[in-house]
This record gives sequence, C-alpha cells and structure tokens, in this order.
Amino acid sequence: TVVSVLNRSPAHLLKEIVLVDDASTMQHLKEPLEREVKTISSKIRLFHLPERSGLIRAKVFGADQARGKVLTFLDSHCECNVGWLEPLLERIYLDRTTVVTPVIDNIDKETFKYSGGPIVQTRG
Repeated sequence: TVVSVLNRSPAHLLKEIVLVDDASTMQHLKEPLEREVKTISSKIRLFHLPERSGLIRAKVFGADQARGKVLTFLDSHCECNVGWLEPLLERIYLDRTTVVTPVIDNIDKETFKYSGGPIVQTRG
C-alpha cells in the first residue's frame, strides 16, 4: 500500500503517510518495519499503539496524528492505481463537505490477474 501511494501519487499532493500498528504481535511489524520505513520515504510516520484498540480506534488515532488538510484511509491490502488521488481531491475541492470513495479495481484472488474496475457513473 505505502509504496503504491508513493509511486502513484503526485508528490505535491501528498503531505504524509501515517501508518498505525494496532499493537500487532508480529515481530516484522516492529523494529524491522521501523528500519524499512526510514529507507522508503521521510513522508512516512509510523506509530505503534500500546494495546490493541481495533480498526476504527486505530484509524481515529491516525487521524489525530495527521497534519494534512485531507485524509485518505487505506488498509494494508490496498494498492493505488495511476491517477487514483486526483479525482478524489477534485471532488473535495469543489465541495469540502463531500465524502468520496474510490473505484475498487478487481484482482483475481486465485491468479492475481488484474481486470480493472467497474464502469462508474456519478450519481448526484
């Protein structure tokens, strides 16, 4: 997720990436992740919660730490495609009260074949 956000987002539109570890017991999400994050980008900020809080509380914690004007929440299984960010930000720019959701592309769970997303029509 992090690498696809960095590689497929215009740098001037990306202030930071906030990563929140919800008190995972997996060792590779501790010191090894901290080392790796430092080699990827200075825009990444990693936080480790002291105890398991759950998905929503972890996201609220991340939102409280965020410094940007617009927040985008992505889970660890997400991959961003080329041009994913600009349409979302445009709609928010046009109406700051708007909540936007990206189109989710399909990747076959058995073969990992990419088949793109559905044709989307705007409603409203």
